Amino acid sequence: MDIGSIEQHRNLTDIGLKMSQFPLDPHLAKMLLMGEEFNYVNEVLAIVSMHSVLSTLKDQAEESDAAHARFFVLESDHLTFLNIYKQWKKLKIRFT
Repeated sequence: MDIGSIEQHRNLTDIGLKMSQFPLDPHLAKMLLMGEEFNYVNEVLAIVSMHSVLSTLKDQAEESDAAHARFFVLESDHLTFLNIYKQWKKLKIRFT
């Protein structure tokens, strides 16, 4: 999938240079930049943050599968992550 970070001559594009400044996978950095462009930066930041903690949830696979099922959004995993974050924020749930 082309995310527009490298031009035809293998040089970084303007957005590719911006993406390289984030300590994230390229697709997550692109999400952040697009979130800013479309005024959804808070929502995208929550989704990217959920991706960042995903590795800790994998250690608790059974519990995370149950939580995922409760907050599942059919349209995408990204929206499921956003839903989990919004519910956490609303209820001030503490994960231990």
